This record gives sequence, structure tokens and C-alpha cells, in this order.
Amino acid sequence: MIAIILFCLNVILYYVSTLFQFEPTYTIGLWTFLSIVGVLFAFKAAKPSVKIIGLILNGAFLLFSILLIIALFIQA
Repeated sequence: MIAIILFCLNVILYYVSTLFQFEPTYTIGLWTFLSIVGVLFAFKAAKPSVKIIGLILNGAFLLFSILLIIALFIQA
């Protein structure tokens, strides 16, 4: 359950940071950290359905943040 809450926190952080145009280098690190913690909590989930949903959602956001990090390195 915590993994799904962390994913929702990631999405809220993403929308707030794009709405107020925060510096992406600061928020991408936080997205990545929250996604990694969400994946770890998803592995520890007791229910298989929560485990699968948490892994898919947090894994997708982790992939998104890694791709953004790669794009920032290419752009710089």
C-alpha cells in the first residue's frame, strides 16, 4: 500500500514541479529516490495484487526519471 501512495506522491510532485516550473535537476533526483523506495516497498507488500501494481507503477516512473536524467546529460 505504501508503494501505491509513493507513486501518487511522485505524480503530484511531477505536476507541481511542472506547474511552477521548478529546476528539473532538483526534482528528478527526488522522483528517482521515491520511485526506488516505492519499488522496494512493493517487493515487501503482502498482497500479490498490491505488489504487482506497485512494481508496475513505480517501475514505470523510475524508467521515466532515468530517461529524463539521460536526456539532461545529452542536452548538457
